[in-house]
Amino acid sequence: MCCLLVHLLEWIKLMVSSRRAEEVVDPAMEAKPTKRQLRRALVVALKCVDPKADKRPTMGSVVRMLEADDVALSSRQVCF
Repeated sequence: MCCLLVHLLEWIKLMVSSRRAEEVVDPAMEAKPTKRQLRRALVVALKCVDPKADKRPTMGSVVRMLEADDVALSSRQVCF
């Protein structure tokens, strides 16, 4: 299971960094997120699994990042 999780995270990082984030969305989803919403959610999620615990955001920070309309999250802010 651990090995599968690592490969999944690496795949998601690859999709985000190569601007193919929409490929991680289940095609059967009825309500598809916008590209911006999806990218924001994935970047925040990747920050939450940073190997360095002190770099992971607090839950309050996660909520603020997901709710913020004017914050431009970049994949460069995530440790790849």
